[in-house]
Amino acid sequence: AKILSSTFGGFVFNGKVQIAKATILKSELSSMTTLNSIALKDSIIEKSKLSLVDTVGLLEMLGCLVKKSTLLGLVVTGIADFSHSSFEKSMVGNVEITKVDVLNIPVLKMRNTKLKRVTLENVTVGGTLDFQDSTLQKVTLKNVVVEEDLVFEYASLKKVVFDNVVVKGTFVLDGAEIRKSVFRYVFATKVRARSCKESKNLFANNTFPAPFEAGINCRARRH
Repeated sequence: AKILSSTFGGFVFNGKVQIAKATILKSELSSMTTLNSIALKDSIIEKSKLSLVDTVGLLEMLGCLVKKSTLLGLVVTGIADFSHSSFEKSMVGNVEITKVDVLNIPVLKMRNTKLKRVTLENVTVGGTLDFQDSTLQKVTLKNVVVEEDLVFEYASLKKVVFDNVVVKGTFVLDGAEIRKSVFRYVFATKVRARSCKESKNLFANNTFPAPFEAGINCRARRH
């Protein structure tokens, strides 16, 4: 499907919403509510806006190219999965990932994802935020709260800015490569950085005091 210079909004679905291999250009999809799931796969989203989406269960954006676009006001009761996608010159903001029930931990997945010149702002994840195996370049994480773990395992971080990031679980940097990044304000209950390149410099600059103690605010200079 091709959606060009169009606006869709005010939809309420009782079942699944599936969009595959679509091109969405200069368009806006807003005010979409579903009681099941929304799946957007292998699609191109350029110069467009996806906003005010409320879904129970699953929000998927797999294998997508998101360029010069905005994702704003996403409320997911369950899991959001943006893995294997590419985000460039885009903004993801006002996102809330909450629990379905006590037994299910909500997750925002961005595994094996490329992010370049992207801002993630005002994001709250009731579970884990996972960037495993991803590449982040000139990315800003601002006002981010993670109830469980923030994972950058085997990720590449170049010129990444952490500005007011709270991790109530473990900040995982195992095998990560960190270059020219800024930690303005980071709070984490625990930090794990096994085989992390530049980890010694980070510790030396008191970004994450070792052994790390709960309740310490982390600050660092530019590397």
